[in-house]
Amino acid sequence: MCQSESKIVNSPLITILLCVIFSNATKSHSKLTLIFSHILFFMKNSRTTISILSLIGLIISAYIAIYYWESNSYVEIRYVPMQIMLLALIYIGLQFLKRTISKQQNWWDWLYYVGLTTIALPIFIATPENFNLYLTLAKIGSLFLVIPILIEGFYIVKQQKA
Repeated sequence: MCQSESKIVNSPLITILLCVIFSNATKSHSKLTLIFSHILFFMKNSRTTISILSLIGLIISAYIAIYYWESNSYVEIRYVPMQIMLLALIYIGLQFLKRTISKQQNWWDWLYYVGLTTIALPIFIATPENFNLYLTLAKIGSLFLVIPILIEGFYIVKQQKA
């Protein structure tokens, strides 16, 4: 029933709703598989999805960068709050999701690895004697989380104008 509906209805969201409501599947995991396959289909065919993920990534990376730019002590860079670590994990997930959806490798997509490395180094290596070096490194490196998203945003706007 869902296959014939997806041929008739062009909207993936309507197809998902119809499949959930009218599906004859007896197993709930098959319904979830169908739902996720339609969501992934919608995401792969949508430029706005990349734009939304980029906007979310920009907000997260800006929040992380602000944390490091406001940090001034050894404790703040050595014992990073769980919120910042969780945001960094979400940022990594967004980057992988964008890469999966777009199927395109850009040169700026690799810059965020520099940012992740520089914000992780102080957690493992910094000591009270050398924390100023790692604090400066983390501050500058946190900008490498923001830069790739700004470049991507520039290219998204450039493509929309063309």
